[in-house]
Amino acid sequence: MNDADDARLATLLRDAAARYEPAPDLWARVQQRARRHGRRVQLLAAAAVIAVVATTVVVVTRSHDDGVQLHTDSTTTAPPAGNAVDWSTPLSTFTANDFRIEAAGRTFDGHAPGTVVHNDPGRVDHSMTFEREWDEDGIEMRLYIYFQSDGTDWWSNEIRIRNGSRSDPEWVTFDGDFFRSRLGRAFDGDLDLPSDADTVDDEDGPATMHIAGLHLEAFVAPAECAAPTHPYVLEVIEPSVNVQTEPTTIDDGGSPAVMNNQQATLAFRLRDRRCDPVDDMAGFRFEATPADPAIVRARTRTCTLGVAGGVCEPVTVEGIAPGEATVRIDVHRTNDDAIVASGTTHVSVTP
Repeated sequence: MNDADDARLATLLRDAAARYEPAPDLWARVQQRARRHGRRVQLLAAAAVIAVVATTVVVVTRSHDDGVQLHTDSTTTAPPAGNAVDWSTPLSTFTANDFRIEAAGRTFDGHAPGTVVHNDPGRVDHSMTFEREWDEDGIEMRLYIYFQSDGTDWWSNEIRIRNGSRSDPEWVTFDGDFFRSRLGRAFDGDLDLPSDADTVDDEDGPATMHIAGLHLEAFVAPAECAAPTHPYVLEVIEPSVNVQTEPTTIDDGGSPAVMNNQQATLAFRLRDRRCDPVDDMAGFRFEATPADPAIVRARTRTCTLGVAGGVCEPVTVEGIAPGEATVRIDVHRTNDDAIVASGTTHVSVTP
């Protein structure tokens, strides 16, 4: 590098910085520091000015004679427009800059009223799911992600979406090793299916899915685990539920079916102060207290775990009148009846 190269580089960097109006004394401070530390620091410090105003692209290449070739593009680049989504739940984080499914000649963006996002909590650091269900323009769509963990890493071995058919919605299944990351850490990147899958089952119609700027984490521990306020932590699987004041009758021309939407069963997982799941629930009992008993009624039963690290469903809420109410859940230690963990669930009741 020679003096002419230095001068040209300094001019280009000064002009680029001026176009974006950095702090008035920024360039002077760069020059002052450069004079103290020599030309190489001048080059690096000047480059730092451009890092502050990173919308200007400076490409530096080295030629065979050790000269520096510079090309500038002063075009201001905005972040690419996309279909941003945030489908996070208490058990999983899911955000993306762009999401779309291409199926049956249509593009689905995943945005629709009445969308359901939930998890099958499975077992701590072993298995769980992410499940998003929606109807888009009258077409049933789904995104299911099946997560696995060996206690050290987490990943997905199967992803399913719908084929976009209005009359015959069926699964398109992608198998592979997706998102592999350490427990407690998120995956950041892009996903393109089917190209990122090992095998694909699309015999009922092909479909593709593109997710850009995906930030995904499974097996997310309760926030209270970072700073427990009780001897134990109560993990509330569904912080909010919807119930009705009357059961729903569905008559499709055959035998009428009655759906008991008047009630909802609440699932919980008890963790110790290290955030490990409590597998022996014999020494605990649950108490549920609605803030407004005129809107919601609650009853409890013994908490029984089906598998180690799993969840139990000791509370059932029932809609009494339209409105909103919070149900407080207290976990008592049976030997002294002390409250060792607490949580809440919000209940919306509709007619």
